[in-house]
Amino acid sequence: MFFGYNRFHSKPVYLQRLEFIDSAEPIDVAFLKAQCRIDNSVEDTLLALYIAAAREKCELELRAKVRRQSVKAYFTSFGCGLRLNGIGPLSSIGDVTSIEYTDTTGALQVLDPTVYSLQQSVIPVLIAARGKDWPALPAVDPSVEVTVTAGYANVDAVPEPIKLWIAAEAASMFRSRESQTDKQMTRLDFIDGLLDPFRKPAD
Repeated sequence: MFFGYNRFHSKPVYLQRLEFIDSAEPIDVAFLKAQCRIDNSVEDTLLALYIAAAREKCELELRAKVRRQSVKAYFTSFGCGLRLNGIGPLSSIGDVTSIEYTDTTGALQVLDPTVYSLQQSVIPVLIAARGKDWPALPAVDPSVEVTVTAGYANVDAVPEPIKLWIAAEAASMFRSRESQTDKQMTRLDFIDGLLDPFRKPAD
């Protein structure tokens, strides 16, 4: 249990990344080349792909976004609040771009921002503002879409342990790039421990 948990909160059916807001991954190719002790540029394009893949895996491990991005979360009800699983902490209500929903006639509506507020917790929750109620949804195919800005504000804001984990994971991908290998691969426990202070609960 942790502050902000409520089993009647609505959780997203799925998340969709709309676009990246920044222009760079948390680490660059030069950072990874230093990790891998590479002194040429032959495989720079491939290394960039490994960085992106490692950052995606990092976000799955943390259940939170790392790179700054616009994300849409899809719900089928308002419940007692909209629980933003898989997105991570939001800095303020200003990170919520919009809440759209289908009304009882099936028309798409944009919810007035005065109707909801942000409850900060390990996993943020959008709740009805004091004296306000969530609007009614249709009985068939109800839909609520929440668009937020998630992730660290910029590369410099990403904690060093997360950068080191991404570098180690990308380096591992580079060194064992084939789908099969005869070599015994050993994963060091301290690498995964780098993410422990930043992990979010599963529920």
